[in-house]
Amino acid sequence: MLRAESGDRKQVFIAIWSRLRELDVGDRDTAIAYLAGVLAGQPPDPALRPLTTDEVQRLKHGVFSIGAHTHSHPSLPRLGPTELMREIADSKAICESLLNRQITTFAYPFGDYDDRVRAAVAETGLTVACTTAHRSVQPDDDCLALPRMGVSNWTSDQFIRALPPATINKTASQIA
Repeated sequence: MLRAESGDRKQVFIAIWSRLRELDVGDRDTAIAYLAGVLAGQPPDPALRPLTTDEVQRLKHGVFSIGAHTHSHPSLPRLGPTELMREIADSKAICESLLNRQITTFAYPFGDYDDRVRAAVAETGLTVACTTAHRSVQPDDDCLALPRMGVSNWTSDQFIRALPPATINKTASQIA
């Protein structure tokens, strides 16, 4: 049983998140609905909702790269072969339908992947995939296991401060 008596909300959040991510999609949705009812907290921030189809359409020609991420956000190494391929392929197909173009990029939910998951991503025709390893990309990195920099709702100054020094120096020299 989890208790928040210590007052460390982050630890409680991580413990709940760790348990939820291990569940299959149906059990996870049921658990989240139960928690939402029991906790009855503040309504979700509307700014954090998923994008609408129209918003995705407006982004497709911009500076953003939109890729697949699975259909129901499971931990992929936990899935059987059929379910694994369906999660990746369905997500890719939905993105391609929304954008009316081929999708070649993918992000592993929770950063979870193994050799079998990596092979399934490649089999669907995806050529680039990101993990949750927090560092900048190096020339010899595996294109199906790239690290990435997590970005929050930061100002440009906060974003620049979060970049590794080598990235900042390289970016500054490219701008000059």
